[in-house]
Amino acid sequence: MDARAADHDPLPSVDADTLKAAVGAWATGVAIVTAALPDGRSAGLVMVSLAPVSQDPPLVLWSVDRRSGSLDVWLGAPGYALHLLAADQEELVWRFARRGGEKFDGLATRVGVIGAPLLDGAAATIECALHARFDGGDHVILVGRVVAAETTDRAPLVMHAGRLHRGLGPA
Repeated sequence: MDARAADHDPLPSVDADTLKAAVGAWATGVAIVTAALPDGRSAGLVMVSLAPVSQDPPLVLWSVDRRSGSLDVWLGAPGYALHLLAADQEELVWRFARRGGEKFDGLATRVGVIGAPLLDGAAATIECALHARFDGGDHVILVGRVVAAETTDRAPLVMHAGRLHRGLGPA
């Protein structure tokens, strides 16, 4: 079924709380996405909706809420960096989950190949050039072509049922 046919589907939809509870049963890694515009404005947010799409070309996707105060950065940046957090990086979740522009204050970053701020210590970092974007209801779905990636053997930070957990594996 294509997206146009779904608009006319007579089946009911579940409410947001039911969806959150159902999707929360799936354990997933926690990531911080960062981006910067050529004028220097940057943005960062916490998300758990990262998904691989293709190996050739290498594509990943994530989504951003249309109500995000940084939506102009996400839509205008040439790309972004996905930081799959390590188990000991919970403090970064609280820093980047808050609203406001002070998320990077006092935080050491470096600039990645796409221009996005990079955070040190992540279990993995994936840098993407914007490949495509799609309507996703109250979110915008962003697909990025992977232009650089770094991995470590650090254990991941995991979200399950709305709570953070230290992942399995080496720390």
